[in-house]
Amino acid sequence: MIALLLTLLALPAVAKPPEIMKRQPSVPPLATVSVPSRVRFKLDNDMRVVFVEDHRVPLVTVSLAFVGGARIVGRGGAGTAEAFAALLTGGTPRLSSKEIVEEADAFGGTIEGESDADNIFLSAFALADKSKRMFELLDHCAFDSSFPVAEVKLRRENMLEELRIKRSQTDYLAGTAFYRALFGEHPYGLVATEKTIAKIDPARLRALHNRASMTSNMIVYVVGDLSRGEVEALLRDTLGRHTSRGALPIPPFPELGLDRNAQRRVMLLNRPGSAQASLRIGHRAPRETHPDYAALQIANMILGGSFAARLTTDLREKRGYTYGIYSSLPSWRSAGAFRIGAQVRTPVAKKSLQIVIKHLKKLRRWKASRTEIDQAKNLLVASFVKEFETQSGILEAVSHADLRGLPDDYLDGYVSRIQAVTRKQARAAARAHINPDKAALAVVGDAAALESALKRLSAAPLSRVDENGAPIAR
Repeated sequence: MIALLLTLLALPAVAKPPEIMKRQPSVPPLATVSVPSRVRFKLDNDMRVVFVEDHRVPLVTVSLAFVGGARIVGRGGAGTAEAFAALLTGGTPRLSSKEIVEEADAFGGTIEGESDADNIFLSAFALADKSKRMFELLDHCAFDSSFPVAEVKLRRENMLEELRIKRSQTDYLAGTAFYRALFGEHPYGLVATEKTIAKIDPARLRALHNRASMTSNMIVYVVGDLSRGEVEALLRDTLGRHTSRGALPIPPFPELGLDRNAQRRVMLLNRPGSAQASLRIGHRAPRETHPDYAALQIANMILGGSFAARLTTDLREKRGYTYGIYSSLPSWRSAGAFRIGAQVRTPVAKKSLQIVIKHLKKLRRWKASRTEIDQAKNLLVASFVKEFETQSGILEAVSHADLRGLPDDYLDGYVSRIQAVTRKQARAAARAHINPDKAALAVVGDAAALESALKRLSAAPLSRVDENGAPIAR
C-alpha cells in the first residue's frame, strides 16, 4: 500500500486544460435555409392542390384535408370528428376495413384518418412506382366510406376505453382543465365525454360526410418523387373525377383573442393520495398571424422552450422539483395560447407555482442576455429546418401554414423573421402578451395536501373541477 502511495505521489501533476477549453465555443452562422417551393393549382371540380416535388427518396406522401370538417360537427359533438376521421378507413361497399389495410400494404405504405380542432384529414404514403394504387384507395376511402354499423360500434367502444386510459394520466386531466379554463364552452375548450361519444352513430357520421366531402372545400397536399404532370394525371383520374356540388361556406370558430378581463385563478382536480401534482399555467396568447409572434417565440424559448431554458435550469437542475418543465405557444385557426406544463412532487407544488410566476415577472422586466437570445434563435431555426428533412415533415409544415391562414411567404420568411428579433423586441412581446396576473393555474393532485396552500396563490376563490375540466358546485 505504501509503495502504491509513493508511486502515485511521484506521478506528474495533471496538466491544466488549455485556455481554449475554458471558453464556450462560438456558434457559427447558420447555413442558408432553402424552403421547398410549392406549386398550387385547382382541379376541374374546384379541389385545391398544393404540390412539393421531392426526388430525394422514391416515395409519395399525401394528405387530403376536409377543410373545416371539425367545425361542421356543432355543439355537443366533441369526439365526432375524431371518430369520423378514424372510420374513413372503416369500410366501403367494396372493401372491408381489413381489405383497406391489405391494399395499403400492397403499395408499400399506409392510409389513415385523423383530425385536429379545425379540420379532418385522410393521409397516406406509398412507393412512388405504386402511387396510382395509393391515389385510387385514397379516393375510394374519401368518397365511398359507408361507416358500417359494426365498425362504428367498435370505434365507440375503443373511444370509451381510450378515454378511461387518458383519465388515468394526470397530465391529460391537467390539460383538459387548463383549456376549459381558457376557452370555456368554445370547441377548443371541450373534450369527448361518455355522453358525446354515445351520440356517435352511422347516421350522424354519414351526414357529416355528405357535408364535409364537398370538393370545393377540400385540399390535397402532395409531396413526393413525381412531376407536376404526373400528379395532375393521377389526381384527374381519382380525386378529380368527382363533380363539384358547389360551395359550402364553413365559417371559422369565433375568434378568441387575449382575455383582457382574466384574473389569476386556480383550478384543482382531486387525485387522492397522489405523490405528484401535474401543473398547467398560462393564458390565451396571440396566434401565428400576429406581428409579435416571432418575438414571443424567442421569449418563450428563453423561458421554457428547451431543456437549457430558465425554468428547467431552476426547477430541475437547481432544485430537483421536477424531471422536466416546458413552455409552449400552441396555435389554432381561431385562437392561441401560452402554456407551461410540469409534474412536481406534491410537497413542492405551491413553491413550484410561485417560482414559475416569479420567472414570468422577470421575463417581463429584464432583457434577456445576448447568449440567451442567440441560443433561442438557433434552436428555433434548427427545429424549423429539421421539419424539411422528411416528406411527412414537409407536408406537415406546408399544410399547417396553409390551413392556419398564414401568408403565402410565411415559411419562406420564417428564418429571417426569427433572426431579426432583438432583445428589446423579445422583452416587449413578453410584456405585451405574457402576464402571470391573468394566468389560469390548473393542478391535478391530492386536494387534502394541496388545497389550503393553493388558495393563497390567487385572489379569486379556488375552484374544484371534474375530469372534464368543468367546475364542481360546492
